[in-house]
Amino acid sequence: MNDSLVIKPVRIFIIQTLTSALFMAAYYKQEKMRDEKYRDICVIPYSKICNTDNQEFIVACKNITRFISEEIITFAEQDIYYVPMSFKNLGQYRQKKKKYLTVIKEMCEKNNIRIGLIKEIYHSNRAFHQYFKYLNPKSKLIGFEHGLSDTRCFLLQDNAINIIKNIVKCVMGGIFFIFYSYLENDDLNVSLLAPEIRKINKKINIKYLYPKQIIEIANKIVYDDLNDTGFFNEHKSIGIIINSDGFSLAQKREDRLKFHRDFAVYILEKIKGLYPEVKTIIFKTRSFDHILDKDFSDVKEDLVKLFNGYKVFFFDEITKTNYPPEFYINIIRPKFIFGDVSSGLFYSKALMPEIATYDYNEYVSNYEFKHFGATLPDYKWLNDIFFKRFRVIFKDILPKRTF
Repeated sequence: MNDSLVIKPVRIFIIQTLTSALFMAAYYKQEKMRDEKYRDICVIPYSKICNTDNQEFIVACKNITRFISEEIITFAEQDIYYVPMSFKNLGQYRQKKKKYLTVIKEMCEKNNIRIGLIKEIYHSNRAFHQYFKYLNPKSKLIGFEHGLSDTRCFLLQDNAINIIKNIVKCVMGGIFFIFYSYLENDDLNVSLLAPEIRKINKKINIKYLYPKQIIEIANKIVYDDLNDTGFFNEHKSIGIIINSDGFSLAQKREDRLKFHRDFAVYILEKIKGLYPEVKTIIFKTRSFDHILDKDFSDVKEDLVKLFNGYKVFFFDEITKTNYPPEFYINIIRPKFIFGDVSSGLFYSKALMPEIATYDYNEYVSNYEFKHFGATLPDYKWLNDIFFKRFRVIFKDILPKRTF
């Protein structure tokens, strides 16, 4: 490696989700960050324990990080999930963190990264960035959302109870060598939803990520990702249905298949009433869920039959990577998107306000409780935060309720 490169100040971009990677690439362009004075490094940690195809994820990430830097490090991450601290697991936690810190140091040495030269760390949720911050406390943290759970943290960061919790966690972190949670304050946050967040948390240091920059980068990524670049020229009036995770609570395969079919019948009824002119439907699994939800492939033929009179397609067949919906939004320009209350719906609406978005959480929640005896835990806080407590603030990007 060139010696002059080794002594340059370093900016680390930790790529842990496709959406946060897109946002980092857009911010990089927005702020004109390409500067020969810095050595920019993209680190892609992947999980050894997730049931996803790591190689597919890495390729998808690299297709985005090319807009930031050609220097890329892939890394088998062991400390991938946030786990609440407790006095019961302090000893075990401490040993795990110390061991993993050594692994991070070795990664830096192997790639000629001088820890003292790390000036900025760009990250989304999870624990990985905290190791770099611990090794070089003078470095700055720049945080990006990877979902609505991060948005919730931004909104509640100034909450008195959370401030007290953070103080306790900081003290515990110092005494027991346990990094405190993702609720720690970054030096700067960057968000597409910054205008809404600022109205609620007036003390947060947050910069607006402009839709124009996101769309420009996304268009370049997606154009390379489409199997048929002429597809969306042939199909003008399109609706998108994002598959629900409601199936995940079913214990038996036949119950998961039944959920997919019942869910499709419900959505079809809504579409016929709201958009009789739409005759092309694209079903979208979440990115890489075609691997996680193997049963869905078995209902595809049923869905085509059920949506008789419609042209039915599936994202994992017309694209190579099946990125999140906000990547494709400017090219597809759908009439509507049906989905869970998720960042995909919020970001799509923020990027293209004329698109109609709908959530089906109440239907899925009622179905889960009736058939599986439980509901997905995120539904409650999503409803409380966005549809009750801060509904007025988010009214322009909230999806309409279908139930």
